[in-house]
Amino acid sequence: MTHLEAIDIAAEYMEQKGWYVRHRRWEYDHRNLDMVCIDEDMSTLVFIEILNNGCKVSPSLDDMVVTAAMYVRDYHLENIPIRFDRISVNNTSEGSYTIKHTENTCHIADPYIFYEQMRDRQRVHDILCG
Repeated sequence: MTHLEAIDIAAEYMEQKGWYVRHRRWEYDHRNLDMVCIDEDMSTLVFIEILNNGCKVSPSLDDMVVTAAMYVRDYHLENIPIRFDRISVNNTSEGSYTIKHTENTCHIADPYIFYEQMRDRQRVHDILCG
């Protein structure tokens, strides 16, 4: 299964749970967010990292946090609580797949402080250039 197929499966799963999939493979400066969802009452923004057959093919959490900060900035979502989830999509021997959804792998308690910290160019540079 390709990573894009895993994202499609995860998106369908999240939609069945009542989430709105805002974006798949959103990109900022050659860094991708696998999927961005928001719940039905627009009160929680979720950035989802997809593991395909146990392999992490998305950026590190630091990269995800920086890219998520750019997403928050670009869409003016500073006042919505943010969390990071992980969805594993694994092939089975029968040709189907299993899904494991881990919520709150990283939770941002105060999105405004998160956003302000990410606006600090030196911090962003340190994370991106390590």
